[in-house]
Amino acid sequence: MDSPRNPFYGLADRIIQGTPLTRIEALTVLEASSPWIPFLFAEANRVRHHFFKDNVTLCSIINIKSGKCSEDCTYCAQSGHYRTGITEYPLIGSKKVTTQAKRSATWGSHLGLVSSGKSLLNDSDFDALIHQIQTASPHCETHASLGLMNTTQAMALKNAGITTYHHNIETSF
Repeated sequence: MDSPRNPFYGLADRIIQGTPLTRIEALTVLEASSPWIPFLFAEANRVRHHFFKDNVTLCSIINIKSGKCSEDCTYCAQSGHYRTGITEYPLIGSKKVTTQAKRSATWGSHLGLVSSGKSLLNDSDFDALIHQIQTASPHCETHASLGLMNTTQAMALKNAGITTYHHNIETSF
């Protein structure tokens, strides 16, 4: 159904040619309804194949801080609102992160640092996190998923060696 009625028609071609989505187009993608999802996937797959072919990269993750998240996501074992039986611990030490970075390098994998919680914005652990990144990134490409942050923190992560940042936008409602 590649027609002007298809709201995703031609988006892949434009993106491949270097034209970014407009705000309205991006909102249309985010608000895609069920009948249009296959068409959206088809366009997204064309973009993926153009830029990445059929290559796959691996990312081994390490949970650097576990439990006691202030968010009430009913599906998540990290939420402090439920007794889930997970092991809770504060920010782990740089030695563990460096060890995992070296392992990841031998596996041909990137390292992903993930943390429980909505944000490390007001967390005194941020300086320790920067040190962890600096010790890990010489060994392998380092990614992070740490929740919300401000521009200054994002730049500090980049300068420390983070190459990819992911923010989990899932919610429980």
